[in-house]
Amino acid sequence: MMKLLTILLATTLSVTSWAKSDSSLERLGDEMANVLDGSKCIKSHNPDKVNRRHFRDFQVAENNPHWFKARYEVPKGFVSSGHVYGYLMYNPVTMAWACGSLNDDEKHDKKAGITGWDDASGSDAYKAFQALEKSGNANTSTSPIKLKHKHHKVKIDTQANTLTLKSKGSKPFSAMNLINNGERLEFGFQASNDWYKPKGTNFVYFETTGLSAHAENETAVIQLTDADIVSRLVTALGDKKYLYLAVRKSGEKGFFIARVKR
Repeated sequence: MMKLLTILLATTLSVTSWAKSDSSLERLGDEMANVLDGSKCIKSHNPDKVNRRHFRDFQVAENNPHWFKARYEVPKGFVSSGHVYGYLMYNPVTMAWACGSLNDDEKHDKKAGITGWDDASGSDAYKAFQALEKSGNANTSTSPIKLKHKHHKVKIDTQANTLTLKSKGSKPFSAMNLINNGERLEFGFQASNDWYKPKGTNFVYFETTGLSAHAENETAVIQLTDADIVSRLVTALGDKKYLYLAVRKSGEKGFFIARVKR
């Protein structure tokens, strides 16, 4: 009886592990599709939202288990037949990504310090997301993170997992109006040690119901209360100097709303 129970327990744990791995690979595919759909990688394609079925041949970097690469085949627009082909590299922990044609991937490998690629499995994706969750849980600081630039001010409450942007800029007011008009917006961010002005297509976006906004005198106040996104933002920011924020309507081009620094 004890032996039978041991076998049943081992089988249950194995099946649970497989299920987690499978769902993690699907999650990776969903995030990569979201990156591809909002990026400049494909200029013209079928207006149906890019999804995980458009990806093939997932690979993981042999010297960095957080970097993944996949080949994509996205249907062209209605005016022409065939597919748009290319590859997408993506790191779910740092939110870094790169894309290109099937012939120019070596330059991105070199830039990211990747020495080669192996076939990726659901277990590889599961480990990457585990590392992300551990990184988020490791943040024990009780002090809020404050960043600003000109008329933009950002406060991140790491305990409540909230982000608040206060700004007199036109783009935050545009975002505020969209939110208050009931538009479903996706939230995007970048963290970097380089100071630049990114385009809306350079961001990784996440669907969320955690955006709210209101006006205080002549200031737009936008708050994000999505704990998962804020945790990932804090992880990606780490010790980096600069943070960039953007929003977009689902399936449309995003727009940059603020850049701030420590």
